[in-house]
Amino acid sequence: MMFSVLFVLGSKAQTISNEDTNIDLSTADIWVVEKTLNTEKLKKYFHFELMERLPLMVLFKGNVEESFEISCFGHSVNIITSLDAGGNDGSIIELVNLTRNENEIILVFKYSIEGIKVTSVFNKKGQEWEMKELEIIEN
Repeated sequence: MMFSVLFVLGSKAQTISNEDTNIDLSTADIWVVEKTLNTEKLKKYFHFELMERLPLMVLFKGNVEESFEISCFGHSVNIITSLDAGGNDGSIIELVNLTRNENEIILVFKYSIEGIKVTSVFNKKGQEWEMKELEIIEN
């Protein structure tokens, strides 16, 4: 399982692998994760009627502030930093890639139990982040 975060600063880019636990999720990153999870196009894949799929968990190998609380269509989402912290593998959303600069955030995650890979692109308009694109690939 490979996870990388690409930070783009001006013309320089730095790639950090999932083995580096000094990565921090920013408030904007968490907001993008939550907004992506709450898109209507994704709702059908979560199967909230199946109790074994709850709670949803987002796997991120890095630093996560305890104060972050997110939800998906009214259901609590736990952010975990290792598979040991989770319970049911079926409810784990794996962050695969996060690319960000001051004007754009691109999020890629997998939801293996449903066989999907999701890419969302957000652009900054003034002080607000807006979703520009959402791509769902079914394997």
